[in-house]
Amino acid sequence: MDRAQRDRPPVYRPGEADASVFKLGARVSALQSALFVVIGVSGLLLGVDRLVDDGFAGLATTHPVAFRTLCAAFVLIAVLGLAITGAEQALIESTNVGLARFGSLLAYLGHGGTIAFFSWWLVHDARSADGNPAHDAVGNAALDAVAPIAWGVMFELVFVGTWVWIIAALLHARGSSPAFVWLSVAKATSFWFAFLALLTDSKPLILFGLGAVTFVTGPIWHAWIPSLFLRTLRERNDAR
Repeated sequence: MDRAQRDRPPVYRPGEADASVFKLGARVSALQSALFVVIGVSGLLLGVDRLVDDGFAGLATTHPVAFRTLCAAFVLIAVLGLAITGAEQALIESTNVGLARFGSLLAYLGHGGTIAFFSWWLVHDARSADGNPAHDAVGNAALDAVAPIAWGVMFELVFVGTWVWIIAALLHARGSSPAFVWLSVAKATSFWFAFLALLTDSKPLILFGLGAVTFVTGPIWHAWIPSLFLRTLRERNDAR
C-alpha cells in the first residue's frame, strides 16, 4: 500500500455501522425492556381513575414515590432511546437511507421531548417537596394546563411510534422476519392507540392502551431487537 492510499480517509458506506453501534443498541434495549414494565407498574400504582379525575399533577401528592419513579423511568428510557436509535437506523438504512434518516430524526425529537417534559415534572415536584406551598385543586389544574400529560407522552407515543412504523415497513421491504415485522406493527399501533386513549379521557381505553404498551409490545419488542442487531453484525462481518 503506497502513502497516498494510507493517507486516504475511510469511505463511509450507508448501512455499515461500527460494531459498537449495534452492541450498544443491544445493551440499552434490554434495559428499555425492563423500564417499560417499571412504567407500567408505576402507572398501576398511581391509578388510571386518579389520572382522569385528578389530573397528572394531582398524582404527585397522592402517591409521590410512584410519581417520581414514573417520571424518572420515562427520562431514562428516552435517554437510552437516544443511544439505540443509531443502531435502529443502521439496521434499516441500506433499504432506504432517506426514509431511515428521516425516521431517526423523528425518534430523536420524540426522545428529546420526553426527556424535557418529564424532567420538568421531576424538578417541579422536587421544588414543591422542598417547602413550596402544597398543591391545591386550582394549582393542579393550572399545572395540567401548562404541561398536560397527553401532550407530554405524545413525544414518545406519536413520534417514536412513527419511527417504529418506518422500521416495520423497511424490514418488510427487505424480507426480514415476518414475526418481528408484525410485532413492530403491533408496537406502533399500541403507541398511537394509547395516545388517542389519553386524549379521550376514557378510563378503559387508557388502561388497555398503556397496559399493551408497557407490559406487552414495548418489553417484547425491545427484548427481541438485540438479536437482529447482533445477527446483522455477524452477517456483515462474514461478508467482509
